[in-house]
Amino acid sequence: MSVVVQKEFNDSTNQDIESIAGVALSLANERLGAALVRLWAVRPGDKCQSCEMASMCPKRDMCLHLLAEESAEITDQISPRIPLGVFKIGKAAVNGEPLILDNVESLTSAHHRELATRFGLQAYAAMPLIGDTEILGVLEVMSLKPFSPENREDLEVLARRTAAALGTLLAKERNKRMVALQDILNELSTEVVSILELDRLLDRIAEIVKKVIDYNFFNVLILNKTKTGLLWKFSIGYDPVIVAEHSVLPIDYSIAGSAVRERRAVIVGDVARDERNFLVPHSNGEPPRSEIAIPLINHGHVLGVLTIESAHHNYFTIEHERVLTILANQIAIALENSLLYEELRRAALVKDLLYGVGKELSSTLDLDELLGKLPDLVKQVIDYDAFAIFRVDETTGDLLLEAGAGYAPQTLKKHSRISSGQGLIGRALTTKQ
Repeated sequence: MSVVVQKEFNDSTNQDIESIAGVALSLANERLGAALVRLWAVRPGDKCQSCEMASMCPKRDMCLHLLAEESAEITDQISPRIPLGVFKIGKAAVNGEPLILDNVESLTSAHHRELATRFGLQAYAAMPLIGDTEILGVLEVMSLKPFSPENREDLEVLARRTAAALGTLLAKERNKRMVALQDILNELSTEVVSILELDRLLDRIAEIVKKVIDYNFFNVLILNKTKTGLLWKFSIGYDPVIVAEHSVLPIDYSIAGSAVRERRAVIVGDVARDERNFLVPHSNGEPPRSEIAIPLINHGHVLGVLTIESAHHNYFTIEHERVLTILANQIAIALENSLLYEELRRAALVKDLLYGVGKELSSTLDLDELLGKLPDLVKQVIDYDAFAIFRVDETTGDLLLEAGAGYAPQTLKKHSRISSGQGLIGRALTTKQ
């Protein structure tokens, strides 16, 4: 059978999951006289919230996914997800040992025993599909008659060839994803160099990353001055009002904080089951179910963290971690450059303000006119909500309001005179701080 199997798989030129499954199932039917054949693949759990097998899957990270099923007469409503280590098929996916039985009634699964009774099944095989470094899946075969010695050899050959074809396909898919991710990194490197405004840069980065990582939430947070919390710098997916209400994420009690403290990437397949998850309410759509957090480090200093969340369980992989770590390094550089740029811009604005004030002072002889111009000049540097200038009454030592902006007229009237030491303004005068 070996040559026949190899030719069948070689002739499957498309080399996609469907074609590999089709070849494996048809050969099992043709060569083994199988009554029911299923092809399972080991993949990240994706239906953990609603899966009927969830109670038997404590980790909820990886499980067997039903890729294809073929039978001429047998109808079966089996769960499309089987936890690793559960039932004979799940154990074969963990230990890599083939299971071939000529008595289906010896199976522990009541479902399989009932199936055998209904359709007269006698033999059962769970053949692990073993790749170069990992178990890729399981080929499950049921027959109306016991497996002969030749059938057992054919099962082993079919499992090896199916695993080889599946392994080749998965390697090609990984390479394709890595090429796509590398193209994204190349595109991003150009953006990082050319865009100095951080908000515009992060918006562009989020847009480009979306091409290869179908995230639901994209966030950049920076360390506060005391390094005890993380401040939202940029967010996609969360309501801005909700972000404002949860403006600081705790370092000690959040997945993002763990990435900062440990200075390494953190991947969580199910955030609801992780005690570090700091729940930020979401407004619409699916909630975040898995997350990857990458620290933003430049010159050995942690500046903040990049967090990307998906509405799917176990969405993020080691491949995502590798690429996003490189991306996080670029964001860290851009963040530091932006902070420096903002500092220089603010210094230049202050210099211009001082120059403008000096120019106005030297050219404006009328004090009331000058005081009327000051609020607009200061607004260029400090985006205040309210502004006031007080003069010290040399006789009483009180503060007298000279000009104000942003306050209601009645407020200005009420506080037109402030005693020395009264309130924050009065204390600032007495303490000179």
